[in-house]
Amino acid sequence: QEPKPKAKQQPAAFIKVPKNCTVVEGENGMFDCKVSGEPRPSLKWCKDDQELKGERYIVDYNPSGVCVLYIQDVKPSDTGWYSVTVSNELGEQTMRAKLAVELKP
Repeated sequence: QEPKPKAKQQPAAFIKVPKNCTVVEGENGMFDCKVSGEPRPSLKWCKDDQELKGERYIVDYNPSGVCVLYIQDVKPSDTGWYSVTVSNELGEQTMRAKLAVELKP
């Protein structure tokens, strides 16, 4: 039995970048991206250079490299630039997208 070929190492990179999004206050916001890299990259989402923490933020990162950030119950203070950094031992990339919040009439 031949040894399984080792996966070729690749730097972390974006296949699909997050897009700007506009959300009505109280609805859920969403940014999605797709990443590649071997070893599997880690992801970090930030707003204004602060890592996102808290139960309103849900990150779903599946084995095919699709990563979605959900922002629940969006507030006007959520307006701003969000960045996602993907990294592994071979490299790192950061992409940014803007969240705009529309006030309820």
